[in-house]
Amino acid sequence: MQVTLVNDSGLYKKLDTGENFLCLIFGGLVPLFKGDFKIASLYFLIVIGAEVLFGELTALIVVLGLSIYLLFTYNNMRIRNFMKKGYKPATDEDKEMLIKSRIILG
Repeated sequence: MQVTLVNDSGLYKKLDTGENFLCLIFGGLVPLFKGDFKIASLYFLIVIGAEVLFGELTALIVVLGLSIYLLFTYNNMRIRNFMKKGYKPATDEDKEMLIKSRIILG
């Protein structure tokens, strides 16, 4: 499903809700290409730290775990980040969808 957000200057953003299967395949590259540098840098710092501290096998397990985590949470994190920047649901249906998805409180 998609939700539309709008800011005070009238700029609209259509964002997906639910799972993001690209995160399962490409991991931290998805936030990097979408411009979420904070999430991408955190992803890569955790992976590099796991590789340096524990070795390659542990880093592979960490990559898989983080990719599964992003699969279920990345779209919601992205919507919350846009709402922190001043975006609001464009319509009442979008607001209801965000409430139903537990992204915002009713």
